[in-house]
Amino acid sequence: MRLRATGVVVLVAASLWITACTSARPPAADRTRASTNAVTLRLGTPEDLGRPGYTIAQRFASDVSKSSNRNVKVNVAKAGAGEVAFDQAAIDELTEGRLWQLALIPARAWHSRGVTTLETLQLPTLVETDDQADRVAQSAFVPDMLAGLQAAGLTGFAIYPEGLRHVVTYGGIGVLTSTNLKGKRVRALSADTPSATIKALGGIPVESEDLDADVNGGRIQAAETSLTLLSSGAGQPVMTANVALYYKFQVLAIRTDSYNKLDPTVQQLLRTAAASTLSQIVAERPRERDAFRAACADPALGVAVASADTVRALRAQMRGTLEDARQDPLTARSIDAVSKAAGSADTPPLPKCK
Repeated sequence: MRLRATGVVVLVAASLWITACTSARPPAADRTRASTNAVTLRLGTPEDLGRPGYTIAQRFASDVSKSSNRNVKVNVAKAGAGEVAFDQAAIDELTEGRLWQLALIPARAWHSRGVTTLETLQLPTLVETDDQADRVAQSAFVPDMLAGLQAAGLTGFAIYPEGLRHVVTYGGIGVLTSTNLKGKRVRALSADTPSATIKALGGIPVESEDLDADVNGGRIQAAETSLTLLSSGAGQPVMTANVALYYKFQVLAIRTDSYNKLDPTVQQLLRTAAASTLSQIVAERPRERDAFRAACADPALGVAVASADTVRALRAQMRGTLEDARQDPLTARSIDAVSKAAGSADTPPLPKCK
């Protein structure tokens, strides 16, 4: 009996000690902040200040700061500066550890640096609306796409939808057709799959350090860009708004060696902030139809809508790039997964402009 009573006393004492310690702890959020030492990380992006991609990077930095009670800071700066292939230069700066621990870089650029799991995102006719892009970016297939970054020594956090990329023509070529891009030099950023799509339309993808000068000099007759970046510019630009080459996504990644050195609390904080930023971007970013209406209302901008027959002909040409990619079994499975996540392009056609 004495032994049993002693056991009860010990258990009661232990229970009181646990209760006291538990009641003395701060709330979970405060514990996270208290255990987070001051950390400053550098994030590079090839996007210019004021562009949608740079805004995504800034939003992530702000979310990290708020979540950590300003104990963790992410400083955003321009990457790949002064380089023609600035997307690839930004990747090199990240993987070589010269300037950044983190980077936000377009998905289109990674294939040229040996990461193949993101390439499906740039294939034509798969993602043609903002709603489809939102579904893909939030799909269960995203970890599989980001997994390819591991071979480059990187850990992927998220994929962010930015916007559709279209063809703008110069020099009076006008609305895009299935034949009028043939033999024309098209300014395009260094990216394997978008370049293949331009070639499927008959164009010759080239890089340019000064687009206006090249257009004025007759060296470039078309370019790939977005509605939000369309300007009056030189050479009578006309963008065909209802034909998209591909959807531009941004990829947020960190060097794995840098990530592994961080406290687990900070690691989780970064992941949570990346997810929070994605939710905000999906909810708040400018939509394609809004950009179309704004461009149509501006008499200085040349915006056109191709006929239904022309759109069908152009899509048939671009699908050749998609079918070529399907020859690889892994890419074929990725195409099916992205297509399933995207769902149907359930939006009404754009009205005629001007």
